[in-house]
Amino acid sequence: INLAIILTLFTFFFDQLTKYIVIQNIDVLSKNVEIFSGIKLVYVENKGIGFGIFSELDIPFYLGILSFVISFYIILLIVKFQVLELYIIY
Repeated sequence: INLAIILTLFTFFFDQLTKYIVIQNIDVLSKNVEIFSGIKLVYVENKGIGFGIFSELDIPFYLGILSFVISFYIILLIVKFQVLELYIIY
């Protein structure tokens, strides 16, 4: 397996794990935990695209599906061009 795929999967699972941990401890984190003087850890939920764009539409499921489709298409393009490159070289 390619190193990039391993790193991507690790990052994805680590991201999901940290989200799970935060949601399980939401009562503690909702109180603005102070890490250093003047620096607080605050729980914020973004239900839209970057910086909350389209968050008022309440469509996180559809954004997830769209993100998956786009990611799958990009992976297909990468694989297609790698196979094409092999045919051109040999």
